[in-house]
Amino acid sequence: MKADRIRVNKVSKNGYLSYWKKARELEAMMQESILKNIRKLINEKSTVEYTGKLLSPARSKELCKHAQRFISWAGSLLPRK
Repeated sequence: MKADRIRVNKVSKNGYLSYWKKARELEAMMQESILKNIRKLINEKSTVEYTGKLLSPARSKELCKHAQRFISWAGSLLPRK
């Protein structure tokens, strides 16, 4: 009986560790995606600011929508009073 408990605990522990490993992998992927989006916006801003290159109206609107979605998402993560 004691051997069965050890086996069950070992399986449960492995399942638990597997869950947390997958959660950490997902978090890392999300962080990379967030950084990619921020870099994209900053690179576009820098290009316009430092080279004087102008964006098309369509590209400007696209970047503004992207930034607004990002700000909205980030704001949703903040605690409400």
